[in-house]
Amino acid sequence: MSIMDQLLAKVGEELAEVSSSLHDKSSEIFLRNMFYTPTNVVPLSDDNLHPDPLKEKNHKFSIQKPSPIFGVRKFKFSNLSTTAQVIKDSPGALYGYHLINTASSPRYVKLYDQVNPPKVGTANVDVTLMIPPLMAVDTQPALMGTLFTRGICIAATQNPADTDATAPNANDVFVNIFYI
Repeated sequence: MSIMDQLLAKVGEELAEVSSSLHDKSSEIFLRNMFYTPTNVVPLSDDNLHPDPLKEKNHKFSIQKPSPIFGVRKFKFSNLSTTAQVIKDSPGALYGYHLINTASSPRYVKLYDQVNPPKVGTANVDVTLMIPPLMAVDTQPALMGTLFTRGICIAATQNPADTDATAPNANDVFVNIFYI
């Protein structure tokens, strides 16, 4: 083997090692960003708009292990109404949903960033999802979830307004929520 061939072989080995190291580091960062959730949430300001959560001393992180293959948790509820339900009573993220409306008019699912069940019609609604009449609406679990910093609560109403407290009829709304 010539000196040039030996040199090229050595460079190839070093490039493979660097590439492997970079891949491992990017995988580690991806997994940290995907499965670490804040346990001490700090309000955003100009100074911390984009903090590095792995370097911040004021943040505490814990790894979420919803399943052996890092799956999301599920919440299933039939006959959702204006009696709000708690999906998660701590910080979490919504990754997907499957919503069913058996009524002949639209129904509205409302999500709240709260620890305790909110009073529907007076509490701040964070997300409103419309389900068309006699249809199902769903999303595939997303790579990046919608963050709820306090907790995740859910309710359903007949009208889209945040102040609406009109209960759907019995068995109008069925939900499957995927979250961490």
